[in-house]
Amino acid sequence: MSTPPRKDLPISTITHTATVTRRGGWWVVSIPALDVVTLTARAADIEGAAREAVAAHLEVPLATVRVQVIGGVDPGNEPAD
Repeated sequence: MSTPPRKDLPISTITHTATVTRRGGWWVVSIPALDVVTLTARAADIEGAAREAVAAHLEVPLATVRVQVIGGVDPGNEPAD
C-alpha cells in the first residue's frame, strides 16, 4: 500500500532561462541549459510553452517549473499574421 504525498511539505521549484526570437510567424523559445526548443504562434503563450517544454523534458510536474524569459517580447505589439 502506498503512502499518499504529504501536503504540508513545500514543493521545490526549478528555474530555467528561456530565450526568445521571432522567425516568420512563430516565436522560437529556446532553453539552452537543456538543449530544448519549442515553438508558439502567440507571444502571450511563450512562458507557458517554455514551462511545458521544461517539465516534459525533465519529467517533472508543471507546477515545479519556473522560467525567466529573455528577449524583446511585447505581446501588445505582436505582429499580425
